[in-house]
Amino acid sequence: MKKDNHISDELIAAYLEGNATFPEVQSLLAAVKIDPELRETMQILMEDEEQSITALYPMLCMAAENPHKLCAFFSELYVLRKRGIAVDDQALLQLAKDNHWVTDQGSPLHAIGQLLASQGLMITRQCDAKIEDLQRALQANNDIIVAVDIEKLYPNRPDPEDAPNHAMVVVKIDKELDVITLFEPEVYATMDFRLSDFHKAWNESSNYMVSIHCVS
Repeated sequence: MKKDNHISDELIAAYLEGNATFPEVQSLLAAVKIDPELRETMQILMEDEEQSITALYPMLCMAAENPHKLCAFFSELYVLRKRGIAVDDQALLQLAKDNHWVTDQGSPLHAIGQLLASQGLMITRQCDAKIEDLQRALQANNDIIVAVDIEKLYPNRPDPEDAPNHAMVVVKIDKELDVITLFEPEVYATMDFRLSDFHKAWNESSNYMVSIHCVS
């Protein structure tokens, strides 16, 4: 690949695998903005993974709303426990920190799911998803982690910025009742929210979802 932007093939591979650090994703995004050849290359690569070039932009955001900035970590821990996978919580958290999947600023969206992958689970990532994609994943007994703007799920909270800032697990969807059940890491419990409010909150991450596939 011809490059004049100092973006290596290794960095691109790390991004696509969800292993790039936050500064590396920033540098990749900056290069994509000014390098048409790189932008075209990324578009082709991401189309192969059922993504789009717009996926780069929410990937720069941090899921970091809970008091200890561990909402993504607790969401992944919830999935592991739901599946009966025994783990040492502190060792798992240290693994996440060592690999920059959890940082002082929170968890980069592109890194959500890496802890699960490290435990042998198969994950896929998708931007521009729809409610129907969530429903299909649930019907396949997959687990789903989504990134949202948490304030839009709690209308009484101040909402100073439109941006994804929280990770949650989708548990159940009832379109007829306009209800979605989510695992809320802030209270480590499942809660019901209006599906219409969820639409607004989820839209701020370009409808980003991480599917954890059921292995029978």
